[in-house]
Amino acid sequence: MPVLIGMKILVIDNDGVLSSHVAQFLKSEGHWCEMYRSPAPAQEALAAHYYDVIVYNIALLDQQELDLLRFLRQSKLDKKTVLTFAPNPVVTPAKMEGLGMATLTKPYTLPGLDEQLNRIIRNENLEGHEHISFNKLMIDIPGRMVTMQGEVIGLTRREYDLLLHLALNKNKVISKNTLARYLSTGTPEAPADFSALYVHVKNLKKKLKAAGCDDLIETVYGIGYRLTYNLN
Repeated sequence: MPVLIGMKILVIDNDGVLSSHVAQFLKSEGHWCEMYRSPAPAQEALAAHYYDVIVYNIALLDQQELDLLRFLRQSKLDKKTVLTFAPNPVVTPAKMEGLGMATLTKPYTLPGLDEQLNRIIRNENLEGHEHISFNKLMIDIPGRMVTMQGEVIGLTRREYDLLLHLALNKNKVISKNTLARYLSTGTPEAPADFSALYVHVKNLKKKLKAAGCDDLIETVYGIGYRLTYNLN
């Protein structure tokens, strides 16, 4: 079975029970997770290592928390950060939204957290992109159109979204849960079954093969799907 590749995520939260649940869930989704209970050691880790996303719980807005927030901004990691918080007289929703980072109010669902993380990665990958090409196949992102050697491939909205999401996560296995939520109405919960996802994947593969672009999407049985073509 191919190795599962996912995001490298740093979780900073002094709630050990919640952090354990978060870590178990993220690992089940194929991500690598590192946890810290306080801002100071987390800042040292951020200075020394790369992370795709940071999940940072704000409890009191004390000096340590403010120092790490300042470090995130100075290091241009603010767009990679999800701030979690339980509202209290000091940490209010208005203050948190004013920090200019993604926020998630406690208590949150684990699928809801995963959707926030995936949204950050999608936005980061889309930034500065107008086209993604796979040799003679091209995805026109502003025009939401896919062509093969200049000929348009007629994809439905869901098929296009599926192809784009896999392309933006090239060579990574994306779990069925993540893809099912992504193709749903935007709710953080996955559908009860994957029948709709299977139909979209099957139809997308069929259309790509008919256009002369076979074996682009690999099925990783029991886990999900991966786009394996080398991007230009």
